[in-house]
Amino acid sequence: MKKKIDNNKLNKILLLGHSLGAALAVIVYFLLKEKEFCKNLTIKTVGFGCPPLFSRNIALREDLNIDLYTFGFDITSRMSFGSMLDLRYLFVSMGNLKNLIGRKQATISKINEIRHHIKSKDLNPKLYLPGNLYHVSKFKSSYKIKQVNCDFFDEILFCGKGGTNHFIHNIANALIESINRNK
Repeated sequence: MKKKIDNNKLNKILLLGHSLGAALAVIVYFLLKEKEFCKNLTIKTVGFGCPPLFSRNIALREDLNIDLYTFGFDITSRMSFGSMLDLRYLFVSMGNLKNLIGRKQATISKINEIRHHIKSKDLNPKLYLPGNLYHVSKFKSSYKIKQVNCDFFDEILFCGKGGTNHFIHNIANALIESINRNK
């Protein structure tokens, strides 16, 4: 890589990826930032639907030139081992709510109480996304992009579209609409 950078007199590198490719782009970003031959390079990483990779203290670093986009209820950006264990805890706890079956409000209230307990106790260490994080959502026929912090993705949320929200065309459509709107 050093040879390519020197031969082409590069001063900027853009790392780009989706899903596992986004995770690799982020990891390569961190590896390159440590290399002496990259000290004078501007390295930028842009990822879509990236899985969580780092501890919270690394994810909160402010010196990172990383932008990560997640669409809707994409489960990939929320799926660390800790969040999976939290989900299991929630399901087991819900299984013990037999006496509330048929009482929808009481069940919802109890589930929210369990979720609050899981979040407040932080029972299972999680991995987080580093850099500038953007959550992309679709409302009716338009898209909304908002910057969020790493805690936004620390819980697995269920929605019927959680799997299909991971497809890259969702974010591509949002970005294309945003570009067209700003012309």
